[in-house]
Formats: sequence, structure tokens, C-alpha cells
Amino acid sequence: MTSLKISDDFNSLEKWVLEFLLAGEDPVLDALRKQITNAKLESREFTGVGFFTNIKINKDLALKNCKQSFEIGDVYAESKYNEHGIGLVLFIREGLIDWLEGFVYIDKWPDETNDIVIHYVNAEGNQINKRDLKTLRKNWVFSVH
Repeated sequence: MTSLKISDDFNSLEKWVLEFLLAGEDPVLDALRKQITNAKLESREFTGVGFFTNIKINKDLALKNCKQSFEIGDVYAESKYNEHGIGLVLFIREGLIDWLEGFVYIDKWPDETNDIVIHYVNAEGNQINKRDLKTLRKNWVFSVH
């Protein structure tokens, strides 16, 4: 995975997760990668069971020719400090990356995040070796009738 130039305002876990969430050959992902390389950290909240990272993007970089609000959530993480897994979702609103959410399914957020292993999952939640871009694209492509 290529390394995106993301502001040092974001911590190492956020940067790593954002790279995973925005990886792949697709014009929408290309545009979102451009957004994140120009992003500013607006705020960060730890909830005890996860985090919300609010992101500020210049409105001039808003997506065009696709749905304006959708989520990318085909990334899942595991940690020896949390046996039930960690969900990771990027929220796009009005054509702009808006916030990143990380959450645990059960337990509390792990005290240590250095051991986290991230991978892609399919629609059924099963780990896959290669990202399923065809299914992922359904999140942002307009339906044709």
C-alpha cells in the first residue's frame, strides 16, 4: 500500500486506517485520497469503546458525479487486547470526508494499539485477501434504472 501524505495532526493509527479505507483503483477513491492529503484534524473524541475523528476538508474538493453521502466500512481490525474485533468506518457527507469512527463490538477499546492487524472483509463480514471494489462501489454509484 502506498503511503499517503496525511497531516501529522492525525495519529499513527488514524493514518494507517485511512490508508486502508482509501486504497484501490477507483476515481472516487482517488478523489477521497486527494481530500485526505489536504485534510485538517477538527477534533478527536475517545468514548471508551472507540473513537470519533472529525475531519475538515476544503469544500472545493467535494466529490462530483457520485452519491454525496455514504460510508466505507469494509475494514476490520483485530487485537490481542480485544478478542471480539474492531470496526472501522469512514463517513462521507455532502461529498466530503467528514469523520472516521473506530469501535469495539464487545469489551472496551484496547489500551494498546501497536498490535492491531487490519484487513478487508466482504459483505458477510468474512476476511478476504483482496478488497472487493465491485461491491464497495455500490456505496457511491448512482443506481441506473
